Amino acid sequence: MPVLEVFSRLAAAAMLRLEELERARAASAELADENRELRSALATGHAERFRRAAHSLKTNAQTFGATALGAQARQLEQGGLAAD
Repeated sequence: MPVLEVFSRLAAAAMLRLEELERARAASAELADENRELRSALATGHAERFRRAAHSLKTNAQTFGATALGAQARQLEQGGLAAD
């Protein structure tokens, strides 16, 4: 394999890895935002906001492969808070 092709493949692999890292960073920030929203809804007793935040957290956790977090968020979504 010519050296230029090797370098080209290495560069392409590095770019894919950078894209994966950026997606992971964005996912982490999104999950943190959803966690803050969930905690805020809990602190203020807003049942519908709490359910929506738990649902979003569950969905995104599952999307990003955080299955344990997704399962916990599902329990929160199903358990909810007492209605406003």
